[in-house]
Amino acid sequence: MSSGINSGHSFFDFPFSGSEFLGHLSPSDRQAFDTLRRRRYFSKDDEIFHIGQPPEFLYVLNRGRVALMHEDAEIDAMFTSPNGSEKIFGAVEALSECPYDSTLKALSLCEFDMVDRAAFFEFLLSQPAACLQITIMISNRYHQSVLVMDSK
Repeated sequence: MSSGINSGHSFFDFPFSGSEFLGHLSPSDRQAFDTLRRRRYFSKDDEIFHIGQPPEFLYVLNRGRVALMHEDAEIDAMFTSPNGSEKIFGAVEALSECPYDSTLKALSLCEFDMVDRAAFFEFLLSQPAACLQITIMISNRYHQSVLVMDSK
């Protein structure tokens, strides 16, 4: 999932893989989701989002390398997404309305698809199977987090 540089933070900080969500959608749900995506490129050292920023988008990393950092600005984890291996950042924050507790920074030229938070809500309301899939993913992530905390 990451390089594990300093990854002592919650599993919720880590992205979902595209296959975790998108791979479980029906073709029509996937097509509906794809219409929400807006392509954007970030240059090396650009911030994609930062600590304290309210969530406005889900960020789907299509290509590139990014670093996840917390309050000390040290890299906690790095993620690489070669073509076809998407990573989804900001889903938990978008659903909870909690501001980001981390900063995501481009380590190379990055290609993202951004999905507007309000449009994502509308999508989940109109596509019950997609809503169920995101609920399953977050529940699994919560369970993993509890297991890790219990093992310490």
